[in-house]
This record gives sequence, C-alpha cells and structure tokens, in this order.
Amino acid sequence: MKYLWLFWWLTFSLVLNAQRYTKADSLKIYGLLNAADAAEEVSQALLLAKQALSLSQQTAMLRGEGWANLKIAFLLVEHTPNTDVRQYWQIGTRIATQLNDPFMLALAELQQGKYWMYNNDLPVAEQFFQKALTTYFDKQPSNYTAVLYNDLGVLAGKQNQREQEANWYFKAMKLHEQLGDLHGWANSAGNLANAFYRLENKEEAIKYAKEALRVHAKNNNVLGLATVTGNLSTMYSAYNQLDSATIYRQKSVKYATINGQKKHLVQAYQNLALLLERQQKYPEALEAIEQSIALSRATNDLASAAAKSRIAAEICAKMQHNDQMVRYYREAERLADSLQRKDILRDVYLSQSSYFAKVNDFKNAYLHSAQYHALKDSLEGIQLKKNISDLQVKYESERKDFEIAKLNTEKLIRQLEIEKQKAIIVGDKLEAQRKEDKIQLLTQQQKLRDAIFSRQKELFEKQLLITKNKEQELQLARQRLELSQKDKELKERQLQRQQMIQMVGAGLVLLSMLLAWILFNRYQLRKKLQEKEVLLAVRNTISKDLHDEIGSSLTNVNILNELTKRTLSVPTQAQEYLQQAGESIQQISESLGDIVWNINPQYDDIQNLLVRMRRYAADMLDGASILYQLEFPEDVSHFKLPMDKRRDFYLVYKEAINNLVKYSKATKAQIKLAVTGNVLHLRIEDNGIGFEMNTIRKGNGLNNMQHRADLLKSKFMISSQPHRGTSIELTMEV
Repeated sequence: MKYLWLFWWLTFSLVLNAQRYTKADSLKIYGLLNAADAAEEVSQALLLAKQALSLSQQTAMLRGEGWANLKIAFLLVEHTPNTDVRQYWQIGTRIATQLNDPFMLALAELQQGKYWMYNNDLPVAEQFFQKALTTYFDKQPSNYTAVLYNDLGVLAGKQNQREQEANWYFKAMKLHEQLGDLHGWANSAGNLANAFYRLENKEEAIKYAKEALRVHAKNNNVLGLATVTGNLSTMYSAYNQLDSATIYRQKSVKYATINGQKKHLVQAYQNLALLLERQQKYPEALEAIEQSIALSRATNDLASAAAKSRIAAEICAKMQHNDQMVRYYREAERLADSLQRKDILRDVYLSQSSYFAKVNDFKNAYLHSAQYHALKDSLEGIQLKKNISDLQVKYESERKDFEIAKLNTEKLIRQLEIEKQKAIIVGDKLEAQRKEDKIQLLTQQQKLRDAIFSRQKELFEKQLLITKNKEQELQLARQRLELSQKDKELKERQLQRQQMIQMVGAGLVLLSMLLAWILFNRYQLRKKLQEKEVLLAVRNTISKDLHDEIGSSLTNVNILNELTKRTLSVPTQAQEYLQQAGESIQQISESLGDIVWNINPQYDDIQNLLVRMRRYAADMLDGASILYQLEFPEDVSHFKLPMDKRRDFYLVYKEAINNLVKYSKATKAQIKLAVTGNVLHLRIEDNGIGFEMNTIRKGNGLNNMQHRADLLKSKFMISSQPHRGTSIELTMEV
C-alpha cells in the first residue's frame, strides 16, 4: 500500500510538470525575442518581449519565460535606468536556478550590475559584475564577456580608477578582436579614447578615437560615427584646437541627421552652437541653437526648448541684439513657468543677473540674483527631501524583496529536501545528489543575498546620514544667504541715507544756524519775559498781602487811635484802645516780617522754614500756657520749597496754631512734621473742647486754610469731636 501511494504521487507530479509547449511555440517565443533585439524603438521592443513572456506563461515554457523576463529588464535598464525592474530579475534568477542554467543566471547578474551602476550604487554593481564574470563569463568567453569587460571599465571610470578603466577596455578590445566583432571593438576603443582624454593623454586619446571612427566608417555604423565625432570635437575643443573641433562637430551633426534620431540631433546642434560661440562666431552660433530649439519643439521636448532659448538669449546679448535677447529670455521664462521647471527658471534668472551686472544695471542684476538664490535654495531643499524619501522607499522595497526571495528560497529548499528524500527512498542516488547540489547552490545564493542586503543596509544608512547632513548644510547656507541679503539691503539703505545727507547737508547746516539764532533770540526774550512775570507776580503778591493784611490792620489802628482821643477823659477805656492798637501794630510788624521772609530766596531751604515754625509755635503756645510737643525731622537739607508753596504752607500752619490758641481751650498740643521721599505730612492736634463737625459754622480761618491747601494741591483734613480735641492734617507732594 505504501509503494502504491508513492507510485500515484510520482505519476501525478509528472503529469503536472509535463511539457505543454510545442516546437512551434518555442520557435515563436524565440522569434519574438529576436524581433525585440532588432526593433529600433524601445516601446516596440518592450511590446514584443512582453508578448514572448505572455506566450511562455500560456504554454508553460519555463526557459522562454526566464529569457523574456530578462529581456524586459534589460530594455528597461538600458533606456530608463531609474525604473525598478527587480521583479523581472527575481523571476529570471529563480527560473535559471530551477533549470540549472548558469548562462541565464550569469546574464541576470550582469543586468543587475548594470542597473546598480546606472543608479550609482557602485560597490553593489561591482559585486554583481564580478560574480557574473567568475561564475560563467570568464570560463565561457563570448561577446557577453567582452561587453562585461567594457562595463567593468565604465564602472572603474565612475570610481576614478583610470588605469583599471583603461585595462578593462583593452581586455574588451582584445576579446572583440578575437571574436571578430569589429562593432564591439570600435565601441570599446571609443571608451578607451575617453579614458585617455580624462587621463590628459592627448595623443592616445586622439589616436584611439580616430581608430574607432575608422572602424565605424568601415561598418557604416552611423550612430557610432555621430558619437565618436562628437567626442573628438569635445577633445579638440579642450585642447583649444577650435577649427578641428568645429569640423568634427559639424560631422557629428551630419551623422546625427543621417541617423534620423532627433534627440541626438538636438544635442549635436547645441554643442555646435556652444563651440561657435566660443569662437565668437555669434551669427552661426545663433543659427545652430535655433535649429536645436526647432528640433526640440518638433519632438515636443519643451523643457529642452526652454533651456536652449536661454542659450540663444546669451548669444544675442553678445551680439548686442537686445530686443531679440529679451524675446528669448521671455520665451525661456514662459516655457519654464508653463512646465513648472524651477531648475530651468533658476538658470534663466542667473543668466539675466550676469547680463545686467555686465551692463552696470545693478538694480536688475540684484533682483534677478535674489530670484535665482530663492529658487536654488528651494530646489535643493526639495531634492534633499526627495532623496531622503527615495532612500527610505528604496530600502523598504529592497527589504521586502529580500524577505520574499528568502521565503521563496526556503520554500524551494524544503521542496528539494522532500524530492531528495524521495530519490533516496527509491534508491536514485544520482537524483538525490543533484537535489543536494541544488540545495547547496540555493543556500550559497541566499548567503550572498544576505551579504548584499547587509551591505545595502549599511550604504542606505550612510547615504541617509550624508543626505541629512547636506540638508543641514543647506539650511545653514540659506540662513547665511538671508543674513547676507539683509546686510546688503542695510548697506544700500545706509548708502541712500548718506547720499541724502550729502544732498541736503549744506541746507540743513544753514537752516540749523538760522534756527539756532532765532531760538536763541526767542530764548533770551522768553527769559526776560519770565523774569518780568516773576517780578510782577512777586509785586502782585506783596501788593495783595499789604492790602489784605497790612491795609486792614492800619485802618483798625487808625480807628483805635481816634477812639483813644475821644475817650481821654476815661483813662481805663483809652488804655484798652491803646492796648488793642498796640496788638494791631504788633500784627502789622509780624505780617511785614512774613512778607519779607517769604520773598527772600535764601529761605527756600526747608530748614529755615522749620526754625520759623518752631519760633511761632513757642511764642503762641507759651503765651497761652499750653504744654506742647514739637516733632520735626533732623535733616531736611535736601528738601526745598518754592516761594509760593512755602508761603501757603506756612500760612496754613500759622492759622492752625492761631485757632488752637484762640478757641480750643486746650492744655496740651502736639505738632508733628514728617518728610518721606517727596511727600511732606503735617499734623497738629490738641486736647481742647473740640466742636461738632456738622454744626460748626466755618469762618474765615477754616476757609482760608482749605483754600491754601487747594492751592498747594494737597490733602487737607480736620477731625474733631466735642470735648475730645481737634486734629488738623495736611499731606502734600513737592
């Protein structure tokens, strides 16, 4: 029963893996692949290769499916290097491993090397190239081996390993020659000429370029002729042999025209224009660049037309055809704007800035320079962010592909292990050994993929760090540029101010002198007027005081004198009148003393005021037999009161003391003066009979104190209760 089950299982497996395709299918598939090789247009070649892939899948032709996947990958890599084609290689590699086809496997590795070289991941590219070389192509020399030698030369050139580059090209040429492939030999010879050119070996560079040109001419390879004549033109131009450079550039245009590929012809005309411009043959240069612009438009390559319109504008500027120059600049700007090509617009602004600077139009030069730097920084920032994003996407994609490939390999190994065990069971040692070899090969391939992925991970992290550092450097550069622009604007404003000052300086000086003279005269006049006003105010004050105080007192003395004369017959009555007259005369004397004291500037010091206040309090309170306490500050030398404030303050104080003596019937009194900062506080209180604040009728004394307090702009407060004394407070700022 056990062997019966095994028999049915083997039969079912053979049925599933039976060959379904016919010889006709095989011929058709390979015919499609050969047609793809011969197709001139990439789109047509891709279509044929995909038809071959579809037919291979329909007919279960595994080998055809493998070659079709590799063909599609090759076409995409050669013509669109940034396209992700790893899925095609993975399928091709899996099929090559399954079929045990070392040639297909080596070709897949060769293509992967090209892909990574085109995308500038040079260490990974070298790993794939070397593996393809050592595992197959070195052992089986062919045109593919020569092509691989040539690619290794290109890779060495990208790494600036010039001697290795030349050695690889020599090996490729030798093998092409042995195989009789003159077309391949000429291509490698052309590359060798470029290598010698970069090594600054003029003789060898020209020699091999001309050898390649001779072979291309013999083979009637028009595309090769266009390429090599263009390279020769570049070499002669670098060696400053402009006549020879022009001849070969014109030949390059001729061959490109015969070849009919307009993109090559666009570049050929542009290179010719730049060469003629260098020779100062501006009309011919303008004609050539106009041809390039027309071809760009014919192929709908508007970005190329915009870039070449800038070159045409620069040539017109050198010819001093300003109207034509402006037209080309505007056309370049319009196309760049419509295409949203900030990189082209940036170059246009830079070109315009250089032109305006040469013609000393610095304002327009600065404006275009600012626009150039703004776009330049913006593009660099966008590119850096894109690079970081691309790196992350690329890494994640590679990681997923690696995981998928690893799972597939593990699955295939498990399947091979099962098949190996089955072969051992049926006693087929040869089949078991084949399965073991495949298992070992898959294991080694997985280890290689592990190493490659680890290397790619390290490179990704390094590139990510470099990109982020560049982003930081760009931010610093942008900040430096902003500071520089601000500094430039500041200097320009300073220059404008200086020019303005120079223009109006003389007028301002004269005007200033005139104004100074006028102001000085007005100041003197105002000072005299102020002195007169002060003197008039003093006179008015003295006049008022004499009229109010002295005048009324003199009138009273005169009346008392008349009454005394009339009452001489009554001595006691006359004596009383004479006493009252004496008191009035005493008041007149004190008032005169107060007036003289108030107008004397030497008494502005508050210390003199305090002395007078003490003397007055002592005279009045001692005469009334009232015990009193004076609390005045010790040092008030820094404190001064102007004449008007000193007078009103003293009169408030004097009126308060006078009222205390006349009406309070007090036995004790306290007078306190405090100075805090610029605030002066006076408090006078007694233990007299007091009065009712609501019922008392205010006389002239209280009204005068309130009036003078208002003049001082001070806080004035009277507090009193019957039989509990009276307090007066005055607070003023000086």
